[in-house]
Amino acid sequence: TGGDWHEAADVYRAYAGREPIFIYLVALSTTLLGPTVFAIRVVAALVGVSTVLAAYLFARRPFGPATALAGSAMLAVLYWHVHTSRLGFRAILVPLLLTITLAVLWHAVGTGRARWYVIAGIFGGLTFYTYNAARFAAVLTVAFVLLQAVLNRRWLLDRWRKLGLAALALAVVVTPLALYFAQYPDDFFIRASQTTFLSPQAIGGNPLATLAESTWRTLAMFSYQGDWVVKYNLPGKPVFDLAASALFYA
Repeated sequence: TGGDWHEAADVYRAYAGREPIFIYLVALSTTLLGPTVFAIRVVAALVGVSTVLAAYLFARRPFGPATALAGSAMLAVLYWHVHTSRLGFRAILVPLLLTITLAVLWHAVGTGRARWYVIAGIFGGLTFYTYNAARFAAVLTVAFVLLQAVLNRRWLLDRWRKLGLAALALAVVVTPLALYFAQYPDDFFIRASQTTFLSPQAIGGNPLATLAESTWRTLAMFSYQGDWVVKYNLPGKPVFDLAASALFYA
């Protein structure tokens, strides 16, 4: 009904717009388990566990089963991942969908079969329905293709048609979301406008100082000092310990 549609739109547009996959999964979970905190958090927990499996499947082909097992085992006990997997926060879907996309794309490249490129495009499109930071996945994809064009043009020439199929599948999946943002363009930009160093809400009157501080905090979070907000982290804990940091920088 019209009333139901407006209520759904209000839920989606709440808090600077929310991509819907996590909302749909929570709706399914609360239908089965009841409207409880557990029903929300169990979705995030299952997503987090699934990401460990997806990481193994992604790394197995290019790096071998031993490295894939070691990497997925590290992810399974990485505090940041475990914390976010219990938070009931939609951002936990980004690593899962992005890792599945990369795993399927790598499989497509290995097998050369067009249908796997299409499936990779579908998962890539679904990634945009997870969290607004997933938009940067498109930047990574374009950068990868440009790098191949420079370093290994033959690789790109041999696969450009199949990569085009992946891009077409992605575009089809993203179209409903794109149409929504075309209708509500403020929802596309509002979160970025709140967090950019040029935002009046964030800069405190000095955009360059804000940019410098933000850059330092972002770089420091990996090994030196992490987020102090208890909702997202054990206050001050960096993402990696010393051993994992060495591997990360290497």
